[in-house]
Amino acid sequence: MTLKNRICLWVCVFLYAATVTEFAYSCSVLPPQNVQVLETDGPGHVIFSISTPLTSKWTFTISEPDSIKTHLTSYFRLDSNGTFTTLAINKTLDLEAIYEKWHEELVFVTFSFTCTAGGSPVGGTLERFVTVTPVNEFDPEFINAPFTINVTENTALNTVVFKLKDHAQDRDVNPSQEEIYGFNIYSYYNPDLDGRFHFTVTQTQTGEIGVSKNIDFEAMAIKHYMLNVSVQDIGKRESLTTMTVNINDADDQDPEFYNEMCKPGTCYTSYTAYVTDMFVGQIENISPNKIMARDRDTLNYSISYQIKGTNPYGYDDYFIQDNNSGEVNITKPLSTVAESEAQIGLFLEAQEVSDQRRATTTTFQVNILGRSTSTVRTTPKTGTSRNKDDNTLTIVLIVLGVIIFIMAVSFLGVLIYIKKNKRPISPSVSPSVSENVTDIDELSMDGKEQWPKMTTAQVEALPATGRGNTLPALKDMGTGTGSEKKKRRRKRKKERASEEFDGTQQFEGSADAEFFSKKKTRIKQSSRSREKTDPKYWITVDNDY
Repeated sequence: MTLKNRICLWVCVFLYAATVTEFAYSCSVLPPQNVQVLETDGPGHVIFSISTPLTSKWTFTISEPDSIKTHLTSYFRLDSNGTFTTLAINKTLDLEAIYEKWHEELVFVTFSFTCTAGGSPVGGTLERFVTVTPVNEFDPEFINAPFTINVTENTALNTVVFKLKDHAQDRDVNPSQEEIYGFNIYSYYNPDLDGRFHFTVTQTQTGEIGVSKNIDFEAMAIKHYMLNVSVQDIGKRESLTTMTVNINDADDQDPEFYNEMCKPGTCYTSYTAYVTDMFVGQIENISPNKIMARDRDTLNYSISYQIKGTNPYGYDDYFIQDNNSGEVNITKPLSTVAESEAQIGLFLEAQEVSDQRRATTTTFQVNILGRSTSTVRTTPKTGTSRNKDDNTLTIVLIVLGVIIFIMAVSFLGVLIYIKKNKRPISPSVSPSVSENVTDIDELSMDGKEQWPKMTTAQVEALPATGRGNTLPALKDMGTGTGSEKKKRRRKRKKERASEEFDGTQQFEGSADAEFFSKKKTRIKQSSRSREKTDPKYWITVDNDY
């Protein structure tokens, strides 16, 4: 190779190397590896900006998500002013709108960047990621609210009757996590309808509503409850709606025999009729009305009737009852019934025509005219005789009678004992028979002092004035009661007052010496009501007293 050719070769190599170096330098500033944007960032929002020489140019394509990559290209743009290249938002990345259009929950966008210098690619393709961050823009909401559900009164506790999550949504698209956070029940403005005490949220995240308290349809004045339910999202946004819970009646009540005057569920009716012993056919003139039964639940099941027995036992073949109407017929004359039986009790059953076949029983007393009217003993709702109960009652009455008799005899015995053992009143505390008799304690003769006895001469020497020679007559101390006794007391009081000696009164006659020389015996005043002749009640007073 000639020198000239060598020089040309080295010049070309130098020029090529200079060109390559210049191109590499022009694309040396690369886009960032990963950047983020908000779904609400508007057009013109800069995602990144890099320094770019005038001789270089960047371009991009979108590779992911593959299903909508062609649609997403319009959402971005590259701007270059000869100094910087900028990737910016061309259209807002509204995740909800994107999902609505293409059913894609957008999480990130994968870009493929290519740099050219002087029209030639430099360095190959670069992959970069732009993450799209969701924004909580909307409140959660219930679908097809408000709600109405039906619950049967006998629903078991903890049974789930509704799942709120199946009827709630949040318009925000958040591929990374569940947007709905939980559910709750708040108080209802009308406490009479507030259903919080019968229903509760058993699972907060799913909004499962379960029965928390037994429900009684018959006890409810208003046959529904209201629930004030809420849904909340992860951003604490919340929405509320109401739920009407209609309570349905369940077959939990027995049927009842009734009359036209009582309200459903509040009456028990038994029946009575009078027939001759030769009567055969349908029994009419039943009191209080014809035989009727109804379902106490609002389900209104049909009723089937049947005779379940008689009292006395063994007369079932004399009667038959229509299953549908309840009419009772006598199939053969009651004249063949024992003469001692004046009444026959029938046990009637009313049964619901339902799966549960709930039933109740009442009594129908058929009286036979012309026979003695002893009461038939019947037992409602059992269809059995009450002989056992009556025997128990008889025994109780007999026991009570014996107890009362024993108490009466004991009381009488106590009275007799007290009367017989009553101690007599001591003479020392008895009032004196006469006002002129001195108290015994004051006249005590203990041997220390003796009253001098009057001689006959001294007695005869007494003056002739004063009370005279005789003492006043003894007062009538006889016993008595009532007005007669009161008259005697008033008379004695009056006489006592008139006989008081004040030194001015004079009494005719002279003193009787024999009166003062003999002992005198009187009956105690306290023993007036006793036999006066009984010596144990006498008091003997010496004349010396």
